[in-house]
Amino acid sequence: MKYFLLILVLCSSVFASTYRFNGSDIIGQNYTVVASPGDTLSVLALKHDVGIIELKRANPTISRLKVGDVVIIPKQFILPPQEFRKGIVLNMAELRLYYFSPNGQFIFTYPVSMGRIGWRTPSASTTIVKMKEYPTWHVPESIAAHHLEKTGNELPESIPPGPDNPLGTRAIYLGLPKYLIHGTNAPSSIGQYVSSGCIRMYNQDVEQLFMFVKPGDPVTIINHRIKVGVKDNQLYLEAQPKVKTNNPTTPLNFVDVEEEIYQMGGGKVFFINWDRVKEIIKENSGIPEVISY
Repeated sequence: MKYFLLILVLCSSVFASTYRFNGSDIIGQNYTVVASPGDTLSVLALKHDVGIIELKRANPTISRLKVGDVVIIPKQFILPPQEFRKGIVLNMAELRLYYFSPNGQFIFTYPVSMGRIGWRTPSASTTIVKMKEYPTWHVPESIAAHHLEKTGNELPESIPPGPDNPLGTRAIYLGLPKYLIHGTNAPSSIGQYVSSGCIRMYNQDVEQLFMFVKPGDPVTIINHRIKVGVKDNQLYLEAQPKVKTNNPTTPLNFVDVEEEIYQMGGGKVFFINWDRVKEIIKENSGIPEVISY
C-alpha cells in the first residue's frame, strides 16, 4: 500500500515523469512555457525533467533563448516496443530511460546521458547486480588514461561521495561489466552523448528510480530512432536522428520503418500518410506525430 501511495504522489507532481498505464502506446503530453529572466535551455531542461538535446530537437528555431520565447516542453513519448516493456529500458537514440513497474500499472521515464563517440553505450540485455547509495567512484584505468591525455592531469584512484563525485548520489551496477546507471555532479550534461559509456541521470531522478528497482531486475539497452504507437485509434510515429555505433544489427538497434508501421496496423487497420512519414523522419523532432487517416 505504501508503494502504491508513493507512486500516486509522484504521478500527481506538476512535472511528473511517472504515469499510470492506460493501455495506450503513448504517455504524457507536450506543453509550452514562456521563457523568464534567468532561464536558459539547461535551466528549463532541469526544471521540467527533460534532456537538453530533446529540448533543442523540439524547438529547432531557438538557438539562443530570450525572455518571452515560447518553448515546447517535449513530455509526450511513444513507449518502446511491447517485447521490451519490462524492468528498465534505455533508448540511446532518444537519450531516455523507461521503467515499467512489476504490476504493469505504472511507467516511469527520465532523460539520461549516454556514451559519446568512441565510448558508445552498447545495446544489450542485462540485469541489475548491485545498488549503492552515495557511492565511491573507483576510476577505471581507461578513463584515467583518457583524462591524462586530454588534460595533462592525473585522476585519483578513487573519489569518495560528495560534490566532486561524478556518480552523484546513487549508483545502479549492471551485469554488463563496467557499466552503471548513476547520478551526476554535472546536471547540465544530462540529455547528451557525453559519458564514457555509463548512463547518467539527474540526481533527483536516480534517487526516485532507486526506490523501485532491485538487483535481478532486467535492463535492456536499445538504439531505436523510430517508434510507432497507437493512441485514441490513431497511429503515431516518433523519429530521432540516427546514432551510429559499432553494434551488430539486431532487434535491439534496428527498426524497419515500413515493417513496424505494418505490424502496428498500418495498411490493415489504418490508412497511412506516407508523405507525412517521410517528413517526420526528415525532421527528427522526437515529437510523436499522427501518420494515419
